[in-house]
Amino acid sequence: MNCLHRSKQIIRATHYINSGVKSKLISETTGLSAKTIRSLTKEIHGHFPNPKKQLGIRSILSSKTFSVANILLLRAYQSLDDVMISDVDLDILINVHQYVKNKLRHNNVACGCPSINDFWELVNALQQNKLTLYQCHCGCFNIDASLVDVYLDCPFCQPNPKILSHCS
Repeated sequence: MNCLHRSKQIIRATHYINSGVKSKLISETTGLSAKTIRSLTKEIHGHFPNPKKQLGIRSILSSKTFSVANILLLRAYQSLDDVMISDVDLDILINVHQYVKNKLRHNNVACGCPSINDFWELVNALQQNKLTLYQCHCGCFNIDASLVDVYLDCPFCQPNPKILSHCS
């Protein structure tokens, strides 16, 4: 990696660190070493990254508070990343995550939003065909996660009034 390319990757890594992306993904995406990512994180945040255990795809999907956000995030990502055959595009992922979080907050929708890293897990599973998005009979999208042994009811057919009271 030449000096100019390395500098560009460090700038990208800084953006990803500030967005909360885990070090391993940053290292894989930028080609920078894990040691470099840890050092950048220390410079930016004043401490080394804390290793956090990922929830896992089943836990993310089983969370009733994330059900609406999961669908919105995946559908928005899918509509922006036309190719969906290569690695997850972290830039699109970050933009979609921020957009959906802001829209949910702006519309006072009381549902949680998975972390950026959990969202990466969802998109990665979608790209590996472990998940699919389909249109429910109600007209809304839902997630088919039967390949990972998670069976989800459509949150729009059986709405939780606390979550969807402001969605109309």
